[in-house]
Amino acid sequence: MDWLTKVFQITKEINWTFESDLVEGQVTSKKTKESTILYWHIYFNRQFAENARQGLIERIDRVREKIYNGEELDENELTLLEDVFEKHEEGDMISYTISNEKVDQKLRYKGYQMLVSDKISDARKAWCVYQERRILEDTFKTLKTRLSCVRNRVSDNESLIGKTFVQFLATSIEMIVRARLRKYLEEGKASDSLPTDYDPARGILDSLNNVMQTKFCEGYYFGESAEQKRGLFEALGVSVPGPETEKEQDYEDEEETEF
Repeated sequence: MDWLTKVFQITKEINWTFESDLVEGQVTSKKTKESTILYWHIYFNRQFAENARQGLIERIDRVREKIYNGEELDENELTLLEDVFEKHEEGDMISYTISNEKVDQKLRYKGYQMLVSDKISDARKAWCVYQERRILEDTFKTLKTRLSCVRNRVSDNESLIGKTFVQFLATSIEMIVRARLRKYLEEGKASDSLPTDYDPARGILDSLNNVMQTKFCEGYYFGESAEQKRGLFEALGVSVPGPETEKEQDYEDEEETEF
């Protein structure tokens, strides 16, 4: 069981033998063999297995109810009837009972996932890379669908540049937050205010949405909600706002001093 990804995992090293590709147009009767090392990562997720079990039970109940009411089954339901039911014939009477053995066989490999890599030998790293790919696709979905980037709907080029820049900043911030949280968790740190999922970035950004900062003559003041989210600020590597005012900083002067 890996505490970061929340899945059971194991890696098996395998020697994969394959036929090497021939040069285009080359004709030969001799087939050459090559081999390489592959890493076969196997994962088991209890939640996925339970979801599959619950879904199968609901489908079985629908089939059983249709049989009882004399309703016609569709193609998928007929397949399920054959897969998990036992048919009994007594004269002109036909009845069906659920076979627990068939149900267990159908659920045998539910919850298992496999990844194969010729580069990554660590199961956790392979899982995280795969999840990052999914998150990246979801980020594009955000840009295209939630932010209406299918059609930017702007009236001039300046507005288009501005809207695209804001979207770029928002995506960059999300990537920074995710990277800092993963580093924080991989260091073995924990906080009751942090979500337990592998990708808590979006949930944390949502929870920080109500942190307000007000500017007065003396400086900047954070609202009371900032103190309640101290653990999130620490995980992100951001200085925790205190009760005192924060003075306005001149970042240009700071950069000039550093150089």
